[in-house]
Amino acid sequence: MPRETDDNQSDRPPASPRRSGPPPRPPVSVKPFEVAAAPKAPTRLLIAGCLWLLSALLALPTVVYAQGRFDENSAVLLERLTKDRDNTVAELDSARGIADALPPAILGAVLVAVVVQLGFVALMIMKRSRGARAALVVFGIMTLGLLVLWHDIVFTEPAPIHQIVFALQAVSLLAAMLAMFGDAPTAWLRGEFGVPESSQG
Repeated sequence: MPRETDDNQSDRPPASPRRSGPPPRPPVSVKPFEVAAAPKAPTRLLIAGCLWLLSALLALPTVVYAQGRFDENSAVLLERLTKDRDNTVAELDSARGIADALPPAILGAVLVAVVVQLGFVALMIMKRSRGARAALVVFGIMTLGLLVLWHDIVFTEPAPIHQIVFALQAVSLLAAMLAMFGDAPTAWLRGEFGVPESSQG
């Protein structure tokens, strides 16, 4: 009989040792870290973006008008280049080449400038880039110079409607450059979000 008791005791699992000390603490629920969203772009900066887009859209009617007048514009340019001077055959060929190439070249330059400007507008607003704003000023001034040259080349004949659209494009471009600046846009681009909207003027 005693041997059976020992065998039964050997089949039992060993008792777990008692843990000394205070009872374990319940698990603590950790809330996810919440990042405060940055304030939206100031209204003045959004208006500037809309003006840039408007200026780009207003360039399209002039592009269509200019594409249909390449031959006429080239003829007028050739007359200007050869007027009041005795030109050799080589000089005439050179002037004709310039007159044929300049209208489409200026048109392409204006289109490239418009597309690049819209890219910088997106960077300025989405990435809060002050460098993009500075680049917009440079490209805006360059585009204004291109528009003056483009107007002189394209509008060799009166076209009141197209000239009004062209003038609106230039005005929108100038207004867009001015609207980018102010206390609120500058503070927002610097990451300073305490400037109220009322101080944008």
